Amino acid sequence: MSRWPLTRGALAAVAALIVTGLGAYFGLVAPKAREIARLEPQVNAVAQPFDPPPVSAVSIGDTERGLWDELQMRVRARFVAAEDQPRALGEATALARAAGLDVTAIALEPAQPQAQAPFAPPPLAANVVTIRLTARHRFADLIDFLDDLHHAKIYVVVASLDVKRAGGELESEIRLLSMRWQQ
Repeated sequence: MSRWPLTRGALAAVAALIVTGLGAYFGLVAPKAREIARLEPQVNAVAQPFDPPPVSAVSIGDTERGLWDELQMRVRARFVAAEDQPRALGEATALARAAGLDVTAIALEPAQPQAQAPFAPPPLAANVVTIRLTARHRFADLIDFLDDLHHAKIYVVVASLDVKRAGGELESEIRLLSMRWQQ
């Protein structure tokens, strides 16, 4: 006789375990195995090396060339030639007033030597004249002006910005360098 008596409860537990195992295999594992076998040819087809077709040159038509020329003219119009600094001064002043700055002084001055250092790729350069604006304003107006500079009709960069408290307002001295196209 065996050491462990087989009772009906023990036999039922073993039978339930076997039925559960078979049910899990045939209900869960076997369908996924069939799906893997069905998808295996697709995976093998995708895994094969792929040679891309040769790239042919795309010809640019008159329409594209015309659009490119128009865009290039619009971009170059934002650059300020060295002899056109009064226009840059007027644009910067108008932009400052539109942002709410009370402009008290404007001037064109020779740029400081450190401001003339090259900081742009070769076709671009800073003009040798600095635009100096002095204005009274609220802080929010100064932020609006600085934010609006990149949407201006001219390309300028801030060379220096000095802000002081004057009475109940802020007073700033802003030096801008206009950019020119060297071609």
